[in-house]
Amino acid sequence: MHELPEIFYYWSNTYLRPILEDYGFSNPDQFFVQHLLEASRRTGRSEIRLLSISTGNCDTDVRIAQAFRQAGLNNFYIECLELSPIMLALGRADAEAHSLSQHLKFTQADFNNWNASTDYDAVMANQSLHHVSALEHLFDAIKDSLHPKGLFLTSDMIGRNGHMRWPESLTIVQRFWQALPESYRHIQQLRRHEARYKSWGHSLKTIFITPCFAIGKIGLVQQTAQIAAARESNLIR
Repeated sequence: MHELPEIFYYWSNTYLRPILEDYGFSNPDQFFVQHLLEASRRTGRSEIRLLSISTGNCDTDVRIAQAFRQAGLNNFYIECLELSPIMLALGRADAEAHSLSQHLKFTQADFNNWNASTDYDAVMANQSLHHVSALEHLFDAIKDSLHPKGLFLTSDMIGRNGHMRWPESLTIVQRFWQALPESYRHIQQLRRHEARYKSWGHSLKTIFITPCFAIGKIGLVQQTAQIAAARESNLIR
């Protein structure tokens, strides 16, 4: 369900991966594993408690749990926080298929009003913050849930609200759009033809595609809001 066009992998491997490798990892999974392990060393607790915010179908969490097991760790759990019961059911099935059920917990909750019932060595948010409308509340809740030496880790996008094009980018996209054959000017997500490309704001309306996937309510508070809210909660300095 997370499959991206081939051009994404060409672009990210060509231009982003070399930058990441200067910091000791090649992809987001390695980033999370590296720093989650660091968090466990910082806190020094016998049981490693991790929280994954808006985890979706938990595939990233399953891969991280596998990496922890491969590193020789057994006394840990990852709590998967997700609003959709369908996504959590997929996560349970994936964890069972990989014999990791004892390491993953599943919590159905809305991150816009969630509060922790325990503390964590680390909290991770993988491509989820751009869905949040109550960022200040969520960041305060994360800060309150962290062990004093714990870490908050995120991999996300900071672009224009609603995934809209920036004006200078829109000019280029529209020029390219007009060069396409008429039959190719189709917006797959919106399922319609557009003779002229328009920069639609996906934060304003949800368009349901399947029972467990939707386009919309994304990029709600991108731009500078994620960084500003994190600073307000003293999650970054």
